[in-house]
Amino acid sequence: MKTEQQLAMQRAILVWLAHEASTGSSAALERLLTRLQQPILTFAARKTRCVDAAADIWQETAMAVSAGILRLKDTTNVRAWVYRIAYNKCMDHFRANRATAPLEQAPEAGDTGDLDSSLDLRRLIARLDPSDQDLIYLFYHQGLSLNEIAAALELSPGAARVRLCRARATLRSMTSGDSP
Repeated sequence: MKTEQQLAMQRAILVWLAHEASTGSSAALERLLTRLQQPILTFAARKTRCVDAAADIWQETAMAVSAGILRLKDTTNVRAWVYRIAYNKCMDHFRANRATAPLEQAPEAGDTGDLDSSLDLRRLIARLDPSDQDLIYLFYHQGLSLNEIAAALELSPGAARVRLCRARATLRSMTSGDSP
């Protein structure tokens, strides 16, 4: 788990790279895309449950970022902007392909803790509504702030906070044996 200081430093680097890329620096754009590649691939694989689709979605996302970075006015929300692009590409994938693979085929960025507990938690999260799964994933796994999640999912920050609270409550009720 990353500390708040590490997350803040990573955000600052992404903002700086986005600013430089938005002024035409191809080297900064390349570094920005390199830093975002693995988190977006993991997000897309989890969302689509297909590693091959995730790779395609990453390519489409990277092309959209490359094409739109010069028009990006506010680089402070670059992560939310890129996640929104990736989310939209996932939705395009679902519209084009209705079948999905089982959740267990989605890759994880890294396992921490007991494997059985991790699998149990993944199964519980899989029982949540897809939009709540996105909130949990973006907040806990990708480390996005509530404001970034709100921007990525086109919600108000208050709505993102309330939905995250409700998703947590649902998970707590599932673990105590109550059915949601």
